[in-house]
Amino acid sequence: MLSGNSQSIVAAAVESVIPWVDELCLIDTGITDNTIHRVATIAGEKFHLASFPWCNDFAAARNAAFSVAQRRAANWALTIDTDERLRFPGCADHGQLHQALNADSTVQAWTVLAENGSYGKERFIRLPTSLQWHGRTHETLTSADPFRRRRLDGCHFWEIGKTANEQHHKLLRDLQILLEETTAEPLNSRWWYYLGQTYERLKEFHQAIEAFDRCFRLDGWPEESAWACYAAARCLVALGEYRAAEEYCGLGMTRQPASAELPWLAGWCCFQRGALQQSVTWCKLAIVLGRDVHSESSFVFRHVPAWFEGPYDVLRHVFRELGTDQDADNAEQDYQAAKAHRLSRFPSSE
Repeated sequence: MLSGNSQSIVAAAVESVIPWVDELCLIDTGITDNTIHRVATIAGEKFHLASFPWCNDFAAARNAAFSVAQRRAANWALTIDTDERLRFPGCADHGQLHQALNADSTVQAWTVLAENGSYGKERFIRLPTSLQWHGRTHETLTSADPFRRRRLDGCHFWEIGKTANEQHHKLLRDLQILLEETTAEPLNSRWWYYLGQTYERLKEFHQAIEAFDRCFRLDGWPEESAWACYAAARCLVALGEYRAAEEYCGLGMTRQPASAELPWLAGWCCFQRGALQQSVTWCKLAIVLGRDVHSESSFVFRHVPAWFEGPYDVLRHVFRELGTDQDADNAEQDYQAAKAHRLSRFPSSE
């Protein structure tokens, strides 16, 4: 666990993992408040303190944490931030978790899904490891064979919300770093994607679209490339540019056709601009893709409602506009059933 001054939030993070680990290594990146005492009190004999002078580089800090864990002779490293909490509903105890981690000896990294199903993170890394984090912000784990990364079921995490001021401060910090990264590595699609995301969250939609488009044009990781198109379409929707948003959804499907979010959003855009039959076609495609549970569970990026009730939500309105009331009633029933199914799987995915 990397930490600066986080005395107000760190206790719940520690409490969520301490029964499941043999040792908690707190990496002090410049603590001056009561954080160390609070962590040590909860962790007890499991507590270990190390330090890493903060250098505005999250990847460097996480790689240093790997080194600490390896020096402590750990077999697995679990990463958790101070604003995150983990749950293990699929494991009865520490021993069962350890058994799950070792179930496949080829796995280098286990990812864990967010509680709302929207994305996953590498959480458990087998040690010793040659894997390295890369990136001063929005860091990514590199060098892992994709076939040696698996999702760990029976475990999920969530993050506590930031205040508006905390979020704005984080976005401005990330913006400066990402502007530097896109200048230093202009052919790295990842930095353009996260620059676009930062601009979008700052509501600078035109700059966001430009950055997302650069990510797409660089043609890197297909899922990221497709999601950049989806994000660009979201920004265009915010600007009321529904036809252009639909075009980006189509572009995204050329990189990853199985993304249910793309035809769902395209269908919604068609409905907004009155292209009702086209909306029906897009939504029916999204419904077919949403039935592919394997794809839905394997994606890193996802807007969960698009895989469940989202297409039916559009169709119930489209069919009313078309005057086909029986189809609208059926879509309404399907919408309610699909939404209930989503909430049964991801209760916090509203």
